[in-house]
Amino acid sequence: MRQQQLFDLVELLLAQLRRDLGSVFSLSELDARYTEADRSISQFVADAIPSERAHVGPADATLVLDAAFDLYARGAYDYEP
Repeated sequence: MRQQQLFDLVELLLAQLRRDLGSVFSLSELDARYTEADRSISQFVADAIPSERAHVGPADATLVLDAAFDLYARGAYDYEP
């Protein structure tokens, strides 16, 4: 259950990034969003999953944040593997 919640949260965060940044963005634009998201990821998780069903702690929220931003960064026009 916890693993599925983490995957779902990554997908929700990716969808939010798509809405906010669109499909054409730079790594510096994404970096600016990361700083903002780092401060609000706990609230994002709390809003996404009702507390009585949540199995996601602060370390998990950071994992979700990092995974989503890493995946989304690969679509930046200036991304180089």
